[in-house]
Amino acid sequence: MPSIRNRLANAMFIWSLLWSVGVAVAVGLAAQHEVNELLDETLQATSAVLVHALPLSDSAVSDGVTVMPARGEQQFAWQLVAADGAVLRRSSNAPVSALLRTGTAGFSEAGTWRVFGSSLTGADGNGQQGGRMLYVAHTHQERREAQSEVMLSAVLSALSIGLLGHLWLRTRVRNELQPLDRLSER
Repeated sequence: MPSIRNRLANAMFIWSLLWSVGVAVAVGLAAQHEVNELLDETLQATSAVLVHALPLSDSAVSDGVTVMPARGEQQFAWQLVAADGAVLRRSSNAPVSALLRTGTAGFSEAGTWRVFGSSLTGADGNGQQGGRMLYVAHTHQERREAQSEVMLSAVLSALSIGLLGHLWLRTRVRNELQPLDRLSER
């Protein structure tokens, strides 16, 4: 028959493991949700900046597509799209065709991209932009990578805290059971 110490140690180990996994899953899901919100807010903020940074008037947009250089990885892109779906300007890492076929404001999914669209009505001062849209987008791969990194660090932190708690409890139980061990030796 196992000793009281071994039974308590096993029970604490199972409890610590279950608690750690439960907390890790909860923290991971919460972190994933927060990362999605942050990435969406980043798309909105980028769109707001680009609306004011890009030359959008008819005279500034040439007859052909203007490709603007992009820095870094190919995980972020933007497009200025006419009402007929023609791409007027785009970052060099954006698809050649419009991310969305119809003018869609707000968040959308388009193939491998998470897209935020902004309607550009009124951008020229007289309310006429001809239904142009500005699309900014992250790749789904970039979003999954960010979510995975945050989730992994949150899960590892929760598991580490659970392990430390288990070791501390085990030491406390061992110390508290020493008088019983001494009595059983007599």
